[in-house]
Amino acid sequence: MSQEKLSEKADVDVKMIGRIETFIRNPSLNLADSLANALNVPLSQMILEAEKMRREMAEKKRK
Repeated sequence: MSQEKLSEKADVDVKMIGRIETFIRNPSLNLADSLANALNVPLSQMILEAEKMRREMAEKKRK
């Protein structure tokens, strides 16, 4: 799904979507829930995947 489509479905500015994807900004719990609903995934799954991505990024920085 494009950032534009996601921003429409979640009712959030498309720039915020980009900032969240690149870990520049962290969404509030309410926004994360809106994004999960727009993506049709459980919020818990989205959080687990985000944690995994952050760990992987941290490992790459250490190398």
